[in-house]
Amino acid sequence: MEFCCSTALCPSSPSICALILFLSSCRYNVTRWIFDGLPTRSVVTWNSFLAALAHRRDVRTAREFFVAMPVWDARSWNTLLATPGSSRGCA
Repeated sequence: MEFCCSTALCPSSPSICALILFLSSCRYNVTRWIFDGLPTRSVVTWNSFLAALAHRRDVRTAREFFVAMPVWDARSWNTLLATPGSSRGCA
């Protein structure tokens, strides 16, 4: 199901990114549904969802999501590295 992209809910708008981050702590399935329903995704929305996974301390899913991202920027790398437990086993 796709969201209708109004001005307030365009993929890179602060509204949709804030919604993703807000809902992620208690409503992961809704957050995923919103992300998956976006007709287009900017690096900002990808990073917002990655940050949501990091906030949930879901290291495995965060890594899988990071690998699936079409573009990485400094924020993407920093978010992944800041995920609690992401550096386990590193020398």
